[in-house]
Amino acid sequence: MSLFEIAIICALCEGYDAVKAILDEVYDGDIHRKGQNDPKNYTLGKISALNVVLSLLPRMGKKHAASGSAYFRTSFPDIKLCFLVGICAEAPRNKRNEELLLGDVIVSTELVQSDFGRQWKDGISRKDTIGDNLGRPNKEIRVFLAELQTWETGKKLRADAVASFVKMLQIRDVWQNPGREHDIMFDPDYEHKHQVEGECHVCSPDETCDLARGASCKDVKCDTVKILVRGSDREDEHLLIHFGAFSSADQVIKSSKHRNAVTAADGAIAFEMQGAGVWDNFPTIIVKCVCDYADSHKNKKF
Repeated sequence: MSLFEIAIICALCEGYDAVKAILDEVYDGDIHRKGQNDPKNYTLGKISALNVVLSLLPRMGKKHAASGSAYFRTSFPDIKLCFLVGICAEAPRNKRNEELLLGDVIVSTELVQSDFGRQWKDGISRKDTIGDNLGRPNKEIRVFLAELQTWETGKKLRADAVASFVKMLQIRDVWQNPGREHDIMFDPDYEHKHQVEGECHVCSPDETCDLARGASCKDVKCDTVKILVRGSDREDEHLLIHFGAFSSADQVIKSSKHRNAVTAADGAIAFEMQGAGVWDNFPTIIVKCVCDYADSHKNKKF
């Protein structure tokens, strides 16, 4: 039996550092010899009684996720489960019409590659045949996820594991919850652009200038009246764990219109950029923390 059967892959340094911080033990690298042609470095360690291999991808995107996980497979051929960990964007509500807020965690039950298809004037027509779709999780993962979604297990998970990890991580300022006052979602029809008439010759109902795209809502004077009231019954530190479909694509979504279209077509409640590259190389569960609403008002507070 191999010493290492669980992989954890991160796309960003911040996520990698956070996962490494919760390892109960970090092993010496000599405990396992990697493949001869594998250029990647790995962190070997333990979480509770489980040995894990932690890896950081060189860049975001499906291409780097695919090549990184392929190298991973050559050095650790006995990996039975991979956790893809990091941040994602989200839809405002899940299928049960429950609010999803920034800082919540979303766990994948399925994955859709939403940018694989034909580009038309009004959007992408996704290829949807059996051969073009990513496969569903294997039976062991489906059983495991079903168990996690039961009320009793979910309650224990929230009360024990999540609370413990959050408390451990928040000793560093960079991992502190920014606070509910920074969880801001505008009306989906209200675009982020220069709002004062005459201030910009490009921004109009159909156009947004590059300067506005890189500016804050305060700088372009987005109307706070357009902010939707959400999470009024949720305490600042009270995060929730949601289960649902992820959309994976080589693009950062900053359009509420596109977000809503993908959600309506595929049922996705979360949006990320690496899953489709890893999914066929390992049995995979995506676990990501929500940092924005996939709209034009996206910022990096979370």
